Amino acid sequence: EQALGMDDSPPMTYVLRARAEFKRQVNRLEAEQDWTRFEQVLAEAKQKTDSQLSLALLDAQYALHQGNTENAIGLLEPLKEAFPESDQVSRALIFAYDRIGRSEDGLVLLDEREKNSGRTTATILMRADLLTQNERFEEALELLTGGMDEVAEADRGRVPGKKK
Repeated sequence: EQALGMDDSPPMTYVLRARAEFKRQVNRLEAEQDWTRFEQVLAEAKQKTDSQLSLALLDAQYALHQGNTENAIGLLEPLKEAFPESDQVSRALIFAYDRIGRSEDGLVLLDEREKNSGRTTATILMRADLLTQNERFEEALELLTGGMDEVAEADRGRVPGKKK
């Protein structure tokens, strides 16, 4: 909060403050949550920065948390078009699809992403998470044990415990 009182606060400070307030509310008991504060901080961040991706993701996360999944998908699908390589957008959209019973749409999204960019650690982990949430445990385990061999060499350094 002190950084925000300075005249030359970096714009990203406002986004980080909104993200922190969101997480604070999510981690509170439902009866203790006060979303008014988050809404104020988010509105201020929107005035002070043009960080479209970060702010739209926060809007979508808020909609998901409030149970407004269709609204979240409406925010995320255009983001996916604008930022096709964003792991955060993909993960949020896949989760939203899964929440309303459209997990196959999430798998299609991952298929398209891997077709365009190759299989990465992120896509393997997203796919395994989606499969696990849908109780497709054997597929998830097979992917996690064998799938890492398919990861491009450049991406392997980002896999914990995987030797280059």
